Amino acid sequence: MLLPYEYRGGYNKAQKNIFLKNVSPLTENLITDGLIALVVIILYFLNK
Repeated sequence: MLLPYEYRGGYNKAQKNIFLKNVSPLTENLITDGLIALVVIILYFLNK
């Protein structure tokens, strides 16, 4: 079964590139990792 383009991550990647098109790939990765880490930390403290 083939997933639509949006569900394969293409849509999200295109959206992210619109907002971060002037940001270097390294900084973009740091921002993404930072957001993921922030969500994990929040969930950890909520479930404590």
